[in-house]
Amino acid sequence: MATAPAFDYRGEYDENWPLPKTLTPEQYNRVIFRPDAHYVDGKILPRTLGDWTHSKIVGEITGALYNACAENGFSACISLRLQISPTRIRVCDFVVLNRNAPYEPVPTIPPLLCIEVLSQEQESPEEELETLADYFAMGVKHIWLVDPIRRAAFTFDATGLHEADPIRLTVSGTPIHLDLTEAFAAID
Repeated sequence: MATAPAFDYRGEYDENWPLPKTLTPEQYNRVIFRPDAHYVDGKILPRTLGDWTHSKIVGEITGALYNACAENGFSACISLRLQISPTRIRVCDFVVLNRNAPYEPVPTIPPLLCIEVLSQEQESPEEELETLADYFAMGVKHIWLVDPIRRAAFTFDATGLHEADPIRLTVSGTPIHLDLTEAFAAID
């Protein structure tokens, strides 16, 4: 009787490989998931994404913010793993790292800005509350949630989710601002 090969925790995950019930953060960080997945308390949680609308909006946000970030010494990153705590690693759709943040393959220092974009499969912004709360717990001060289906934007802070003006999202004290008018028009 042949036994399945042991999962070696390196390389790209193949859905035919048997994943153990739990992984350590070190094991998780050596695996490439397609699409990438969250790591929460030893478990792999799939991210809801991959549809055209989600991808297009992330691309539009990247285009809108990249120059302002580059010109001011910030790093703009898409689909970046963030070490929220010793037992949680989240993959954020769009991240702006502070200009003085040291290089880390999986950042542990809170970014300046985290942006999540809802996909068509998600029925409401509340489905992202745990992820947004993790960014807040990490120390992220600017957290935005974009809902392309409803053409809405939200901010998240200690008191929860707040609807925001989708043409006036700003990071105070920086030149970073986002007007989602063109991004929303790109999916019409």
